[in-house]
Amino acid sequence: MTTKSPLARAIAVVVMAAALLLVGCDQSSTLTANDLESGENAGASLAIAITPGHHVAHIGDSVQYGAVLLDASGISQGPATVTWSVADTTVAVIVATGKLMARGGGSTTVTARHRGRTRSVPVTVAPDTGTAPAPTVPEPIAPAPSAPAPGAGEPVYVAGTSLSLWYDDAESIQSTAEIYTRYATQGGESGLHLDATGGVNGSRGIRVDWSAKAGCTDDSHFIEGSFTPSQEVVVQYSVRYQPNFVFDWIGRGGPCSGNAKKLFFLWAQEGSRFDFISENHVLGVGSDYDHPLFAQQAGAAVTPEALADGQWHRITLRVRQSSTPTATDGYIHGWIDGVQRWNVNTVASHASGGWMLFKLPTTMNQGSPVNQSEWMDNFRIWKP
Repeated sequence: MTTKSPLARAIAVVVMAAALLLVGCDQSSTLTANDLESGENAGASLAIAITPGHHVAHIGDSVQYGAVLLDASGISQGPATVTWSVADTTVAVIVATGKLMARGGGSTTVTARHRGRTRSVPVTVAPDTGTAPAPTVPEPIAPAPSAPAPGAGEPVYVAGTSLSLWYDDAESIQSTAEIYTRYATQGGESGLHLDATGGVNGSRGIRVDWSAKAGCTDDSHFIEGSFTPSQEVVVQYSVRYQPNFVFDWIGRGGPCSGNAKKLFFLWAQEGSRFDFISENHVLGVGSDYDHPLFAQQAGAAVTPEALADGQWHRITLRVRQSSTPTATDGYIHGWIDGVQRWNVNTVASHASGGWMLFKLPTTMNQGSPVNQSEWMDNFRIWKP
């Protein structure tokens, strides 16, 4: 056996230390979503999203909850490892895997905790009527049909024919507080209000108040809900912006440069979301992968400023996922006030498993430049 001199041993130690230092530098040069999940500063800039949102169950039902991390723009960064809890265990209990069991009638909240951050969603368990409820059988997700895209006529919901997935005309909402129990909202949300005469034709509606921001950070106000997954859905709602509503910071000469307001999102069970966004003074549709978003090409383009006339406008979107995330047999059709504005076919949706969650009206990049309001009413999602 050869014995190294003290000098040789010292040189070897220095070389090894340098190699370890280089490896450590290389491993820390790129911060990924996985790093945020497991690292010392995990989740420092991420929020938690829970699916499903507000859920109604029957005694004896089980519901599988899941959580993902969202970045500041609301884009999923992957599943989150969370600790689950239920506020009232007489209503429901939840295990570590996120599976909830409904135990007794009433309302409570499900909370996910991830490294000091929390997110809660309401759950309602229908009271026992003395008879066992019919089992809930999820609707199977059939492969996307190869049928041609729909025509130019605006879809119309037909009771008894169309399959309703979500409906709210705000008429049954009795208070602002009830908005927060009916929908999942962001933590600390205070911008949503019941307006007893602010809806269509003086009916009830939901008002969203945006406060002027100067800190140049994104600001979000939204209602969120989950529904039975469907590969093809029609979304329809009415929106009214106060006169001269300001959609972004462009041309304002202020401290911020935000150029977009997110108007509506659909989340899929897997993959990308569907986006309806006002960006650079253009209304666009598409997925997180479609940049620039698909502009209006089926009729005279409507600008965001044209919507900001103080009048009600009806938005209708018909969206079908492609048969695989990268196949080009999906489509996006859209109407504003009954006139088709988008007729985009051969779309790869980059999503699968069916659309199953919505957010409305979501986020304003770098916040609102001024104090202003918008109203929503007659919101419906159905399967055509």
